[in-house]
Amino acid sequence: MNKEKNKIKKDLLFEKAKKIYVECGSYKETAKRIGQPERTVSRWLSSEDINQKYRNKILLSEAKEAYLKYGSYAKVAKQVGKSPDLISSWLRAEGVDKEYRKSILYPKVKSLYEDKHNIKEVSQELGVSTDLISEWLHLDGVKVLRRGETSEEKIRLMRSLYEKFGSANFVGLKMGCRPHLVLKYCKDLVPPHRKKRSFSKETKNKVKKLREEGMSYSSIAKEVGAYRPSVWLWCNEQNK
Repeated sequence: MNKEKNKIKKDLLFEKAKKIYVECGSYKETAKRIGQPERTVSRWLSSEDINQKYRNKILLSEAKEAYLKYGSYAKVAKQVGKSPDLISSWLRAEGVDKEYRKSILYPKVKSLYEDKHNIKEVSQELGVSTDLISEWLHLDGVKVLRRGETSEEKIRLMRSLYEKFGSANFVGLKMGCRPHLVLKYCKDLVPPHRKKRSFSKETKNKVKKLREEGMSYSSIAKEVGAYRPSVWLWCNEQNK
């Protein structure tokens, strides 16, 4: 029983020692931090090839990840605790440079931009500067929307909804934009007659359910994208 406990204790100390050694690079400092003799710690780590070569391999892996995030040898050096010249030498030898970073990150950048059409949101999600994202997209021939511009895909969806429902307020709620923007892109469309606007049975049933749950007419109207009087009418007709 005691042997088993001692083994568990040793295994825990070994894992702790390995982590500390990668951090500080010194058997002496590692031994001091875990409260064991330096000779013991040296023997433990050496037996598993936990040495400077192992440490450099771990730090190189961390440096690669950090370079993808920062794109700067100086910032990477600061994070891993090595000199910028050494980090630069390590990463260049591994082919980790601006082109490598772009080859890894740009596919993600392009995919997110095609989905969001917002450079700032892509920047925040990936940790890449907006200027660099804009540069990459321009070089790839991707049209970058200026501030206030709306994507063609969004405009097509906006027009489709407006043709169906005929309400700038409703379309604005659905698309997350203001009614005046809807009207800007849909002013050439003739909205359907009020009585012919499409609200499915599912929507009306949802209105009834939300009302039964205690929501106000105004809250329900905002939730389903309909006018408050329409919501009131549906609720009262269904209750007759």
